[in-house]
Parts: sequence; C-alpha cells; structure tokens
Amino acid sequence: MTAEREIAAMPAAFAAGTATGILCMQSASSNAASISLYMIPMITMITVMACISVCMVRIRRGTIPGQAVLSGIYFLIGMLGAETSILASIGSDTSVGPVKQVAESFALGMKDCIARLSFKSPDTYGLVTALITGDKIGLSRQSISAFRESGASHILALSGMHLGIIYMMLSIIFGLLGKSPVGKCARSLCIIFCSLFYCIATGASASIVRAFIFIALYEAARMSGRSVRPARVLGLSLLIQLSLSPTSIGEVGFQLSYFAMGGIIYLFPALKRWYPGAGFSISRKIWNITAMSISCQVFTAPAVWIYFGTFPVYFMITNMISLPLVSILIPLAVTCTGLEAAGICPDFLVRITEWTATALLYSMETIASL
Repeated sequence: MTAEREIAAMPAAFAAGTATGILCMQSASSNAASISLYMIPMITMITVMACISVCMVRIRRGTIPGQAVLSGIYFLIGMLGAETSILASIGSDTSVGPVKQVAESFALGMKDCIARLSFKSPDTYGLVTALITGDKIGLSRQSISAFRESGASHILALSGMHLGIIYMMLSIIFGLLGKSPVGKCARSLCIIFCSLFYCIATGASASIVRAFIFIALYEAARMSGRSVRPARVLGLSLLIQLSLSPTSIGEVGFQLSYFAMGGIIYLFPALKRWYPGAGFSISRKIWNITAMSISCQVFTAPAVWIYFGTFPVYFMITNMISLPLVSILIPLAVTCTGLEAAGICPDFLVRITEWTATALLYSMETIASL
C-alpha cells in the first residue's frame, strides 16, 4: 500500500502542476501588458532545471527524500507542459482529420439506424440515442429533469460506465478469436481499435478518453503478460491524458471521472469486504452495487456540491435500480442498432429494448417525485 501511495503521488503532483500552469497562463492573458505570455514557460523551464540541479545535490547528501524530489519535478513538468500546450494551440490548424471525419460519419449512421427502429415512444428513441451516442436532443425536458433530480444525470452523459459495458461486449465477441497467443493478441488489438473508434465517434469527451486509456493500458498489459494494478493504471492514465490535453483538467467531466475512479479503486474494496457472508448471492450483488455507489459518491460529492450546489439524496436507491437496467439496456440497444444496420433486426428485440427503456424512465421519474 505504501508503494501504491508513492506511485499515486507523482501523477497527482503532475496534475497539480498542470492546473497551476493553466492558471498562470489565464492570469497572464488577462494582464498581457505586464508580462509576456512567452515569458512564463521560459521562467518555468529555468525553475525546473534549477530545482533538479539543487535537488540532485541534496539527494546525494541525504537531506531531501527522493519521493519529494520526484513529486516536485512532476509538478514543474506538468506546469511547463500546460503552458507550452496553450501557447502551441494559439493560431494552430483546427481542421478535421480524415479519421475523425470517418468517425463522425459512423456516429451519424448510428443515429440513423436508431431512428429506423420501430420504437413506439419518442422518449425511448431519445434515451437509446443518448446512451449510445451521447446526443440528448431526442429526450424530453421532463425526462432530462427526472434523471437530474433523481441523481442519475451521469447515465445520460457518456462516461467510463458506457464504454465499460461496450468493452465487455467486445471482449465476448473477439474472445471467439481463440486463446492462443496470436488469438489473444488479435483480440486485444481489435478491442483497442474498436474502443478508440467509438471514443472518437462520440466526441472524445474527457471521461470517455479516460476510459479508453484504461482499456488500452489493460489490454497492453495482457498482451505483454504483466499483472494489472488499478492504482498504477489510474496514475498512468492521468499522466497520459494530461500530457495529451492539459486543459482538460478544467473540465467537470474529467474531474468527476477521476474522482469516481479513485473511489472505486481506493474505497470500494474496503466496503466490499464489509459484507458478512461468503460466496455468491443476490444480497451480496446488491451490497456490491451499493458499496460502489457509496464509493463514487463519497469521492465526487465535494466537486458536485461546488459545481452544481446540490447533492443526490437518493443516490443509493437510484444506482441500485438504474445500474442493472442500464447494463441490460445498452447491450440491447447496441445489438438492435447493429442488426438494423444489416437490415435484420427482429421486432421482438426492439420491444424488449423499449420495455427496458420504459422501466428505466419510469423508475427515474418515480424517484424524482419523492
């Protein structure tokens, strides 16, 4: 546990440095007359090199712990990276590349296939579209309000939960490639490619990107035969995502996504062990869902209160009902969409999908009215 904490300290320091760098650039841009924007990265770089030189000398003398030095270096590198990234984005080309064009066309194709499904209720169409593509334009204001007031807004916003469910579907499909070394490698590469394509097609929000990096790191570890430690994957994911897009640290979705994963990794295992029984049972499954809900809420509650000024009172009831239904609805919706694209979607499958969506909507509206 001590080693895990030490490893987690470095990405945390990098994130803190990234946030500091963005704040410095924002302050300078609001008062450009007093200091040049390009002076800040130069000052930071000089500070980084000076600190490294001083710390290396002091480490040899044993006056500064190595972990503190590494954390300080990660902080300064994160700060420099954020500043240079913002400067590099000034006047850069914002044209859409061919891969993104194909992904966006794929997203439009998914919406078209969903629209062709014979749903009787417009709310079902809106909910299925939101869960698969992230587009909530088809949902009524009443439905959106019901999800918000019941504490289930995260279900409508594409996140790691959605990509995680799709990941499980991909694992089953590409698991048919076999268990040979070549088959396992092909399986992992196909999963990474499909997950990346879905990430781009749905807009590559911060939480979806985080989930994709998790999947890519996990599958890369499987291909190399290495064990996967969630805390290390979380830290490495944070480093990679902030290195690619430092400004994403200011997005609410980014912050809530990593806070929620922190709760799942650090708090959920302890709460799960509180269950008194042994073996599999329905009550144990319910407790695990409850424990995961509590873990996420404890870590995200401060940010939710700061940004939205509210707290979901019935979050445990909401998640106990919504998570199983969503875990059923997304695979059904994806299957219907894929079969409809091939022109062979059976009507009974559409009806089952609609019943599940109706049950989810009704549950959220009931909880919201409490």
